[in-house]
Amino acid sequence: MGSASGSIKTAAKRVGVTVEEYEANIAAGLKHCGTCRMWLPTERYAIDRSRHDGLCSTCLDCRRVSTRKRRVGGPPDQQTATLAVEAVRRAVRLGFLEPVRERRCTDCGQPAAHYHHHKGYARTNWLEVVPLCVGCHQRRHIA
Repeated sequence: MGSASGSIKTAAKRVGVTVEEYEANIAAGLKHCGTCRMWLPTERYAIDRSRHDGLCSTCLDCRRVSTRKRRVGGPPDQQTATLAVEAVRRAVRLGFLEPVRERRCTDCGQPAAHYHHHKGYARTNWLEVVPLCVGCHQRRHIA
């Protein structure tokens, strides 16, 4: 294992400051965010007991942005579609829409497997859906 001074030197070099500046920032109660590359107060970091200092390597603001991107992700059209699908799931959970498994396909009458946004993914149409079986849903997306 390496020495404590060696790990401090490595950390200071990675951050791009001298060892003295690094130690002064740590003593002042600051921590370097690995994402936004800013020195911030330790209160701006979530707890991570597996790390040597007990704090996450990324500040809370960067973690929120990362989580939001991961949830929505993809290009703008895909983001809108993801939000529309989440709105339908929420409506089913809250009882505004009947679970799709209890419905019949509007095209062929088979048990439905998916809700289809037949009017598109615009926010005003998020809950304008029709129940479809897998085959009919695929055909509508191909057409």
